[in-house]
Amino acid sequence: MKKNMIHIKKMEIEQYDYVNDENEDKIVEKYAKSIGQLLIHFNNLDHELNQAISHIFCDDAIHQGYSVTKDLMFRNKVELFNDLYTQLIASTDKMKKMIKLNFLYNELLNLNTFRNSVIHANWLTLDEDCYVRTKVIVDKDDGWIKGKMIKITPRMIVVKSRRIDTIIEKISEFTENVCN
Repeated sequence: MKKNMIHIKKMEIEQYDYVNDENEDKIVEKYAKSIGQLLIHFNNLDHELNQAISHIFCDDAIHQGYSVTKDLMFRNKVELFNDLYTQLIASTDKMKKMIKLNFLYNELLNLNTFRNSVIHANWLTLDEDCYVRTKVIVDKDDGWIKGKMIKITPRMIVVKSRRIDTIIEKISEFTENVCN
């Protein structure tokens, strides 16, 4: 089984969509620390992305870049980062740098998807196998409204938090390499 594989299942939603809030304290105890850690690390990643984008505009100050990124969602910042550095790399020894940029781009999208799943999860739908509803969907096979359930464990969240730290370092190294 692939290490980073996301486990997904669909679950039918009851007529009135009741959740079991009796387990709320247990869920908080089990998940709160790792979710908080993920959010803090992700905020640091967002900051690093702002810095990397700003570095393109001016090497001495971040103000011009921040005026561009201040209203952007994370996904839009990822796209801008990718577009700007693709253009910058086009004038240099691009093959090796493009491979690194594509790697960073895919990692950033993956981390954003995971973070969104954690943030938007309905944690009171957490089942005994650690599947939590992250989205309500229309099942294309049968047309029924179902919950998209993703397996998220505290360990998975901690691993992603550590991955964020690694990607922050890689972004810093990459921007230094490309811009200097």
